[in-house]
Amino acid sequence: MRLRVPTPSAVIKRHTGIDLAVTRAFLLNECFIPGQGFRSHYVDQSTVSCTTTAICIYALCETGALTRQQKREFEQVLLGFRLNHTPQTGAFPRTSDQTGSVWTTGQAVLALLSLGSSWETIKPSVEWLLHTQANSGGWNYPGTNEGHERLIYTFYPTLAIARCRRRLGNAAADALSRVAAFLDSCEEDHDESFWIPIRRHLSRLVSARRRGASTSVEPYGLSFEDSWPSAHVDDDWLAHRFSMALMCGPNYLHLRRDIAADHPLALLHVRYLADERIGNGWSDRREAQPKIWATALGMLTLHRWAKDLRKVRPPFRRLATRSELFGKLRGGNQRVPRASKAALELIRRLTDLRAGAAHATTYQTLVLEVFAFLFGDVLREPRTQSRTFLGTLRRDVTFRNAAESGPWFDWKSRHKVESVLIECKNQDELSHDDLRQTACYLGRIMGRLAVLACRKTTVDDARELLNWFVTNDDKYILVVNDETLIDWIRLKDGGGSPTDAIADLYRSFQEAVQ
Repeated sequence: MRLRVPTPSAVIKRHTGIDLAVTRAFLLNECFIPGQGFRSHYVDQSTVSCTTTAICIYALCETGALTRQQKREFEQVLLGFRLNHTPQTGAFPRTSDQTGSVWTTGQAVLALLSLGSSWETIKPSVEWLLHTQANSGGWNYPGTNEGHERLIYTFYPTLAIARCRRRLGNAAADALSRVAAFLDSCEEDHDESFWIPIRRHLSRLVSARRRGASTSVEPYGLSFEDSWPSAHVDDDWLAHRFSMALMCGPNYLHLRRDIAADHPLALLHVRYLADERIGNGWSDRREAQPKIWATALGMLTLHRWAKDLRKVRPPFRRLATRSELFGKLRGGNQRVPRASKAALELIRRLTDLRAGAAHATTYQTLVLEVFAFLFGDVLREPRTQSRTFLGTLRRDVTFRNAAESGPWFDWKSRHKVESVLIECKNQDELSHDDLRQTACYLGRIMGRLAVLACRKTTVDDARELLNWFVTNDDKYILVVNDETLIDWIRLKDGGGSPTDAIADLYRSFQEAVQ
C-alpha cells in the first residue's frame, strides 16, 4: 500500500501551528486591490507597490495553484508598472511614480516566470538588467554605474539571469562570470555575519559546478544566540532616499541547498517564523500588524522548508525551541561532554517505562524527579497527589514557585503561579477530557498556567483546544512529552538552560493564539 505523503501545508500546520491557507487568503483577499496591485506595506494602505506586488505574485505562484484568470490579472497588473521609455524600457520601479530599480525588476522577472509569461514578454526586462550591470560586476539600486553596488541589489538580477541562462546563452555566461568577480572583490559586509547566506547563494548561482561558497556559516549561526538577527540597508546617496530592514526567517531560502531541513540552523529560521508571527503574517520588526511583503516571504520560506523536509530520514518529529536549537548548533562545534549518571538514568527510565494506567504512579514519580532535575533551582517542595479544595479531584504533582527573577517569576506575577501544577498522564495520546481536567484545576487558587506531561502528544496535536482555553479563560497549559523532556535533560546536562527552553515553548504557544 502506498503511503500518503503529507502536504506542505499539513507539515507546516503540525510543526508551527500556522495555517498556510489562511495566509494565502489574507494576501489574496485583503492585500490585493484588483486592477492595481498589492498594497505597499499594510492592509489599511491605499497605495500599491510594484515591489510588493512582484514578491506576492511570486510567493503565491510558488506555494499553491492559481486560476488562469488570477494569473492573467496578475500579469496585467504587474506589466502595468513596467516602464516603456528609453533608456529604461523594460525596467520596473519600486512604486509607480519612480524610476526603474534593478532590485524590483529582478523580482518582477521572477514573478513573470512563475506566472508562465512568454519569453517575449519577459525579455525586455532581462535585457535591461544585463545593460545595467556595473563595471564591477554587481548592481546598485537604480542600475547605474555610479558605484554603491551591494550584495542585496546584486542578488535578484543574478537570480533572474541564472533562471534565463538557456535563453540568454553567452550573454548570461558573461554576466554571471562578472558577478563572480564582483563577489571576489567586494569587501562590503564581510564583517557582518547576516550577509553570509546571501553571499553563499550568489556564489552557488555563478559557479559552473553549482557549489556553494567556502564561507563558513558558523558566524551567522552564532548570531542567533542573543536575539533574532536582522539587518538594515540605507542608501542616503539616492535622490529618493531608500532604506529597508531584513528579517532572518527568509534567509533559509539562501541556505537550503547547503544544509538539511532538519539541521538546527535551518530550524532556527522556522522557529523564528513560528514565534514571531503577527496575526496572519510577519513583519521586519515587532509591531501591531503584519507587513505584506514580509508575509509573502515568510509563507514562501515555510513552504520551501516543508517540501525540503520530505527528503529527511528518519522522519522529522518535533520543532524544538529556540534555546534547544541554538544549544544543538553550538554543541555541534564543540566536544560533546560525557553525560552525567543522573541524566542517563532519567533518560533510561523514561525510555523503558511503558505507557498505561498500570504504571501511572511510577510515571508520576518519574516526572517529579525530572522536573526537580531540570528546575530544582526555582521549583521547591514537590508534592504528589494533593487534593483540591472540595477533595474530589487530585492534582498529580505540585512545586512551590520560589523564583525571584526570570520566566518562572514572570509567570508567578502574570498568571498567579505560586504553586506550579504538573499533571501527569502516562498515555501516548491526550484526550479532550484530559485537557479539560487540567484546565479545571486552574483559577484563582492555582493560577492560570500548568504543565501537562504525557508520552507522545505535542502542543500542535492539541493546539485547537489549548488555544480555546487561552482565548476564552486565559488559561495556559504547556504540553510536554517524552521527547521534550529528554531534550531538556540533555540540554541541562550540557550546561544549557531548560528554563529558557520552557520559556520558548510558552512564547511560541502564546504567539500562536494572538
